[in-house]
Amino acid sequence: IKCKVFDYGKEITTFPVGTQFKWVRNSNGDDTSWNNSHTYTDINTITITNADIEKNAQFYCQCTIDETKLS
Repeated sequence: IKCKVFDYGKEITTFPVGTQFKWVRNSNGDDTSWNNSHTYTDINTITITNADIEKNAQFYCQCTIDETKLS
C-alpha cells in the first residue's frame, strides 16, 4: 500500500526529511500491537500479507510533515 498525500488537490511527491507515516489497521485482530509496530520515518509504503488480515481489515495512513498531522 502506498500513502499518497495531497495539498489542496495537488499530490505531494517529495517529502521533507523526517516525515512520519503511521499506518493504522481497523480489524478483528490485535490492532493496537499492529498499529504500534507500523510507524516509519521517510517511508510511505508498506506490504500487507494474509497474516495482516483476519477476515477483514481497513487500513489508513496518518502522515506528519513538520509537526502537522494529515490523515
